[in-house]
Amino acid sequence: MPSRQEALKGVAMISLAGILWGAMGTGVQYLFSRGGFTPVSLVEMRLLAAGLILVAVSTVLKPRAVWGVWKHPRDAAAIAVSGLLIFASHETFFEAIYWSNAGTAAIFLAVEPLLAGVWLSITAGRKMTLVEIFCFVIATAGVALIVTDGNLGVLKISPLALLWGMASAALGTAYAIQPRAVISRTGVLPVVSWGMVWGGAAATLFSQPWNAPVAWTPGTAAVFLFIVLFGTIAAFSLYLAGIRHVSAVIAGLVNCLEPLSAFLFSAVILGDLMGGWQALGVFLVLLNVVLVAVSRRRV
Repeated sequence: MPSRQEALKGVAMISLAGILWGAMGTGVQYLFSRGGFTPVSLVEMRLLAAGLILVAVSTVLKPRAVWGVWKHPRDAAAIAVSGLLIFASHETFFEAIYWSNAGTAAIFLAVEPLLAGVWLSITAGRKMTLVEIFCFVIATAGVALIVTDGNLGVLKISPLALLWGMASAALGTAYAIQPRAVISRTGVLPVVSWGMVWGGAAATLFSQPWNAPVAWTPGTAAVFLFIVLFGTIAAFSLYLAGIRHVSAVIAGLVNCLEPLSAFLFSAVILGDLMGGWQALGVFLVLLNVVLVAVSRRRV
């Protein structure tokens, strides 16, 4: 079991990652509407740009760490699988945004802690604690209130949005669990950098960046740069560093800050007003994070 300081450190890292991912979701929605991006082209460009930047920086700072993983087939294979999960989870999430919006797509992420808990109970015999179950309930309720303002009729989810959203939750859960072992052996940096390169390379099988009908303007370029540097490099690094200190279940619960962040950024940028039920939803999501922060349970 981690110390209280380690648990709080992990919660803080994952919380910041969730906030950055939420801001990224708003940026993704902007690029879909203003830049002519498709989900697969944006995932591809984003992962390749972020991955290559990280590999270049790592080569200067920690060359042995980032290139040494290729000497160990087991680690290289695990990182490759991690990269495929990065591509799959974010392609499905971007598709959910494309067919709905950032806030609606993010609500599916509240399912991840439940999926992680079920998976770990089957494979590791771990039972979810009462605190985790309660956090799952209030986080789900909070996210639902945020994106519906208490009126379920407002949440109009198309069948494709539902399909892509649930797929993104399942694949996001897999990504929260799969790289933990290789991270413990190699560190965060090689897993993040090469995983993104692998994920971006996999995306080129479906779309080539030079053929994407993208409308590059100063605005779209700035948003894309933010997505690469903060919504990808910084967020992934923080998240993978954070899951070294907390369980996948707790990581998923804390990461419910992502839909909250997506909603708030959309409200600020697009001028949407917050209703009373939405304010209650914000309170419930924040309460979830506080309860997780004081919990010391870890797999």
